[in-house]
Amino acid sequence: MRKIVVFISDVLSRVSIILVALTATLIAVSVLTACSSFSGGIQGIATEIDGFQTFAIVMDSPGNVVVREDNILIEATSTSHPKVSVYASTGDFKWSFFATPLKGLGDSVPISFSLDWGNGGFSVWANTITGWHYDYCLDNYLNSNGAPLEAFLTIGSKYNVEIELKTVPEAVIVDLLVANSTWNKRLSLDIALSPHRAIRFSVLSLQAWAGQNASALASYNQSKFTCYNLDRFAQQSTMTTLVLIFLTILLTVVTLFACKKNFSQFSSWIRLFCRQASKIALWSNLKRLAGRMMLYLRNNKEAFFLLLLFGGIRLAFNALSSGHTFDTYTFKVWTDIMVNRGFVAIYPVSETLPPFLGTRPVCPYPPLIPYILFILRGFLIQSTDDWLFTFLLKVPPIIADLALGWVVFVIVKNRKGYKAGLGALTLSLLNLINSSIWGQYDSIVALFMVLSVWFVLTNRIELGWVFAALSVATKQTALPYVPGLIVLSARKRRWASLLYGFAAFGLTMLIVWFPFLLNGFSFDFAMQGSGLDLLSPGGAFDPKAAEMSATTIWAFNIWPLVTLVKEGALGIHGEISDTNPNQFFGMSYYQLGLVCFVLFYVPILLSIRKASNYKAVLIRFSLLMLTFCMLLTRMHERYMIFSISFLPLLYGESRLITRSYLLLLTTYSYNLIFGLVGWWRPANPLSPLSLLTNVLFGGYSLVILISVNILIFLLLVYHCLKRWK
Repeated sequence: MRKIVVFISDVLSRVSIILVALTATLIAVSVLTACSSFSGGIQGIATEIDGFQTFAIVMDSPGNVVVREDNILIEATSTSHPKVSVYASTGDFKWSFFATPLKGLGDSVPISFSLDWGNGGFSVWANTITGWHYDYCLDNYLNSNGAPLEAFLTIGSKYNVEIELKTVPEAVIVDLLVANSTWNKRLSLDIALSPHRAIRFSVLSLQAWAGQNASALASYNQSKFTCYNLDRFAQQSTMTTLVLIFLTILLTVVTLFACKKNFSQFSSWIRLFCRQASKIALWSNLKRLAGRMMLYLRNNKEAFFLLLLFGGIRLAFNALSSGHTFDTYTFKVWTDIMVNRGFVAIYPVSETLPPFLGTRPVCPYPPLIPYILFILRGFLIQSTDDWLFTFLLKVPPIIADLALGWVVFVIVKNRKGYKAGLGALTLSLLNLINSSIWGQYDSIVALFMVLSVWFVLTNRIELGWVFAALSVATKQTALPYVPGLIVLSARKRRWASLLYGFAAFGLTMLIVWFPFLLNGFSFDFAMQGSGLDLLSPGGAFDPKAAEMSATTIWAFNIWPLVTLVKEGALGIHGEISDTNPNQFFGMSYYQLGLVCFVLFYVPILLSIRKASNYKAVLIRFSLLMLTFCMLLTRMHERYMIFSISFLPLLYGESRLITRSYLLLLTTYSYNLIFGLVGWWRPANPLSPLSLLTNVLFGGYSLVILISVNILIFLLLVYHCLKRWK
């Protein structure tokens, strides 16, 4: 009994310190959040956007279209069909606007609007002869052919239009209201969805049409779009958060009284730190500190030279490249949302953005990346120059690249010597395409992952779990290594440290999500947004992107070869679905990928407990993430970075690991280049450049590279489970 009391007291004494810091942090973050809240508030259930936000203007014959934020004017001349597409959300929403027919001569349709959700649609139109009509279709099959709404069209009359869309698993429900000063008509349709078909996004199209020797003119204005988010935002979240703050303060007070000795020691640390800080302020101590820094620089001058060299190369690549088209575009859009509406608006507002290159730029990440973008755009990037903005967007991952290289250098230097540290640093810094050319933020996740594993491996478990929380709070794709961290933390049975690490993980995540919880977001949303929905059939391992349910999304893993055998195509561009039943002995490719993942992942995970040295531990964490990348469907080409970032730490331990790293880095870099430009082909198919492109990015080259990845993966697994104990 006494041991249990001592154990609980030890845990509470450790937690008391972090609780004090947490309480102060919560208060500070609350103030900052109040200064940068979503304009108008989340309001618990919905967000509203005023004005027409367009993304396409289609004119298949002569006509005239004038688009303003609050007004769209469409003129149709003889046999013309001008159309303006404005965007809608994938979720439930209501769209209201006014439609006014200004002219309608001959065989014309002055007013026409339609709602399209990919595999179905609903359209309403009004002509000057028979009046208002509607029809709807599913899978391009017309289910209603021009059913009348029993009213004539009046030129110059202002019609109030309200369209509300609600989705349920089996159907889409459309509610329509059309009314002017003398007439109104409400219509509700329950349209069944086809099996295995999900709504990806909805598009509202505004149009005017004119036949031979006819013309029409229509005005659309006073738009208001309301996006409902009933599942993700709850009114009680703010109250729950306030209760949590109260309990945190109460627990802090209780633990302080229960652990006065520990608190006194903590206070003495603070006083000692203040005294040392005051001494450092003296000029003589500053000179001494500067001298020590210069000595450190001289002792590690080759390492600093490598950092400067590879840092300069990264900045040069950054300046010469515009980044990945879609990712750079989304970062810019997200920064605009946060600057104009506050950073907590990033999730609800981005869900209403129009499709770009076939995909809507919804923010799928936990808050740390939005925080970085908000700081960049709100405080550092004041210029509207597109090149400068793109350049600065890629600076944070470049800094993370260099920081990861320095961490690798310090660790290897302390274990294997200075020369080995330089070699490891060089290997780590060779991985530069993801950050400096592509412009993604995966390097930040990799840095946090490596730090967390190393701190836990060296018995600084609590600090390791803080960095684990930061990695997961940056991108959910870090989550598959967390079970390995649990096994590693429990190896030496330091249960108090393990529980304290869990507490540090949870409290760090709470701090990261706290501004959103305070502004009406639910805890459920924070948990799902932190990666707990990765195994859900809808989101899978490409969070919140169910439309990307493909065997692979440009990744060089096992699936291009599987589909080549089964389907006769590589399917590397995401064109082969992984959800069709009976793709492999009654299973879909998605289910088969999960089975393969578990069969490899679990033995590697369990073997961490028996790993006898740091080399065996690090190679297993690399393999955990390589298993994640190589065996699951819906993988992006960038995800191998989480695996290969561990391997430079093993420089000098095994030639096999070093050679495997160089080969994987080569195929990974090739994979990134393929993702950036692999789709491009010269206009002249017989030109030398076209022939070279076909050789570099043709099917045979890709099969060879994919085969290399698979062979290295299997070789490392064999050595991990059989030889590296």
